[in-house]
Amino acid sequence: MDTCGNLRNIALAAHVDAGKTTLCERLLFHCQAISVMGNVDAGSAVMDFLPEEQKRGISISAAAISCSWQDVRFNLVDTPGHVDFSGEVERSLSAVDAAIVIVSAVDGVEAQTEAVWQSLDTLALPRLVFINKCDRSEGSFQEVLTELSTRLGAQTVLLTLPLFAQDAEGEAPRLAGVMPLLPTSEESSDQEVQQLREELLERLADADERFLAHWLEGSFSDKNVINALARATKARKLVPVCVGSALHNLGIAELLNAMRTLLPAPSIAPEALSLPLKAQVFKIVWHGEQRFALLRLLQGKLSRHAQLAGSDTTEPLAIELFRPDADRFLDLDEASAGDIVAITGLAPKAGDILLQNQVVSARIPTKYPTVLSQSLEPYLEADYAPLGEALKRIADEDPSLEIARDSATGTYLVSGLGELHLEILRERLRREFGLTIRAQAPLVLHKETILHKAEAEVSCELSAGLGSVRLSVAPLAWSMTVQIRIAAACQAQEDERLALQTALEAVLTRGVLAGWPCAGIGVEILAIGPEKRRCPEALSKAACEALNKAIEEAGPILLSPWMQLELIAPESCLGAALHLLQSFDARIQGVKDLGQGSSLREARKRIVAEAALEQLKNFPTRLRSATGGRCHLVMRPRRFAPAPNSSL
Repeated sequence: MDTCGNLRNIALAAHVDAGKTTLCERLLFHCQAISVMGNVDAGSAVMDFLPEEQKRGISISAAAISCSWQDVRFNLVDTPGHVDFSGEVERSLSAVDAAIVIVSAVDGVEAQTEAVWQSLDTLALPRLVFINKCDRSEGSFQEVLTELSTRLGAQTVLLTLPLFAQDAEGEAPRLAGVMPLLPTSEESSDQEVQQLREELLERLADADERFLAHWLEGSFSDKNVINALARATKARKLVPVCVGSALHNLGIAELLNAMRTLLPAPSIAPEALSLPLKAQVFKIVWHGEQRFALLRLLQGKLSRHAQLAGSDTTEPLAIELFRPDADRFLDLDEASAGDIVAITGLAPKAGDILLQNQVVSARIPTKYPTVLSQSLEPYLEADYAPLGEALKRIADEDPSLEIARDSATGTYLVSGLGELHLEILRERLRREFGLTIRAQAPLVLHKETILHKAEAEVSCELSAGLGSVRLSVAPLAWSMTVQIRIAAACQAQEDERLALQTALEAVLTRGVLAGWPCAGIGVEILAIGPEKRRCPEALSKAACEALNKAIEEAGPILLSPWMQLELIAPESCLGAALHLLQSFDARIQGVKDLGQGSSLREARKRIVAEAALEQLKNFPTRLRSATGGRCHLVMRPRRFAPAPNSSL
């Protein structure tokens, strides 16, 4: 069993197509966790085991695996790079202590690189950067270093230098290997290497006071350098950078050495091992008919066949303990605080905290709202129940999906982060569950809110009794949720409170303008009556009518999702891209140079804009046509704002 000192929990994160899964494959091969290196394009990568991943050559679901390098064991979590699966990245980062951010030497810092970086900053996670695809002639690791500084504000320190060789006169140089800049005590006849080592030491002295004293005295050893660099990395004062080519297996051993020596072990106090169990679930995986919960142990120990409290039962349940290994789960006898493991036997949700005697319901926060919804129904009447169960299972694995059912028609409404998100869902329904479904075209998900405060009072008389409700509504500008409060002066009974809560939630779920859910509205019940002959049914009806009336008087408007667009365009395509954005009523927020270009690569521009999603129909197709497919586009949900046709 590992102690925390020789354990590293590390996420691999990147923009799509930066080579993240290929790098993970090479790390596993070097650690002898696999005997043959898989290929993403051929669909043989260990970490991309879902058929949908193998078909598209991208990661869709996070996968965890363990491997060892020298005296250290790594728990690696390979995360998706496509923006539609950003929620999966957020949940995975909550379980690790550090990350490797992979950046393509060809494409540089991209939109998802920036998003991941911000998430790492929010979670205060140390990180290494691996500049991949240095074997490509159009790549430039120097330009990437500049972008890391200018776009991400990273204080980088280069650990390895690419070495190029020319096989024959007239041929382009090829990447032959990498030169480690550590240890700095080694002499080199290469002036560039010596200069880079001096820069490394200078930046380290600026970042670490303990090393500064050694550096000023000129009395430091290689061990001093490594220890200081590890401290500066953990404190997020420096970001070490390695270079190489995952495809050609170059720079991998040097990266593993950096992971081993520079990234931190789990921060677990010795006494935490003897405390009662505490663990957080970060992912649910269905493997056939067996449900696995992946969790990070925060304190205590967990053994095979341990008894844990369930979320829906008072009796302890026996669990089974496993080590996640991509699409396999290996038997495990015991694990301690700091480790990442999988269990069966309980039914927690992602985000839940497991204690010895209870499950605390929680949710890992995500900053990405659902923006598209789609209606699904089976062709066969007998498949309605199986469809509901299948959707429940898929949403169990991916909480970013929102599932609702129309009580009138029986159809299911599925909301997700983008078209690919919903497309993958439909494919899984067909492949895993054998369901033939009818799907409407995706609809842009709107919300309804109000502009002003308002009050309303309604009285209702039913055969069962009377009820009157006076309530107020107010906009919650800082929130996209709804809040319901019953004033203490109301003195409502428990059954009355439940009836009022249920009635108001029903109105807020369907809105008053176009049937969309409400957001950013606070509701307060100020008074109820009368004292005699009052009944929950009459209160419920009065509350519904009063809330509808108050919202109508409060200036209801539609909100639609606004997307942030990032376009990386060659300079020759800039005019066409800007013209197209303007024709789609996008708000252009800035245009920035991404280097001066070279003989191998045209200078590029980064365009940032925003637009309402409903206005962007066919925009990607039109962009490909207008720029000859040379412009790279990323769209991500940014915020909900008044729909273009809403009047303030």
